[in-house]
Amino acid sequence: MISAIIVDNEVLSANNLYNILKENSEFNIKARVNSEEEALLELEKIKVDIIFINIEMQVVEFVAKAREINDKVKIIFITAYTKYSSDSNMQYLIKPVTKEKLNKVILKLKPNNESKSEESWDIKVSCFGKFTVQNRQGTIAKWITKKAEELFALLIDQKGKAINTNKIIYMLWRNFDTTKATVNLHTTVYNIKKSTFKA
Repeated sequence: MISAIIVDNEVLSANNLYNILKENSEFNIKARVNSEEEALLELEKIKVDIIFINIEMQVVEFVAKAREINDKVKIIFITAYTKYSSDSNMQYLIKPVTKEKLNKVILKLKPNNESKSEESWDIKVSCFGKFTVQNRQGTIAKWITKKAEELFALLIDQKGKAINTNKIIYMLWRNFDTTKATVNLHTTVYNIKKSTFKA
């Protein structure tokens, strides 16, 4: 569980973030304060993983003091100004804060870069040479049909981006009429779900 403290003197902003964090079972909100002085007093008493702080407050001195208390603490700045978001050395939440924005920022702050850790993946995809998908045990996926493998590879190539259904149909079933191509797409999605890892 991620322990956090909210430091924000804007009531609406603080309440919004608090409510979003409360809905996320990953978070334990240790304190919610409206000044840097209160936050430092809390940090002396409690250990947190993340500090959410309004960047419009006097943050420079606060950050230095907070890191003297806990040098491993992560700091996320809350701001209404998108100009800050290009600084790769800092993490920002652009107002209004939403669940989606929060999740993207938290992913970047996972300990030891968990998103890239060998221990963090459920499947591993190899795209050089032969296309393969394997689970943690190293067992390679067995596809029910070749099209299931092709569709899965196409989705992997999107790198998390959405892809239009018509584009998928054009790329994989361009020689079929629309009705048959649509049926094939739904069948192939089903086949992907049914594909298994077998030794």
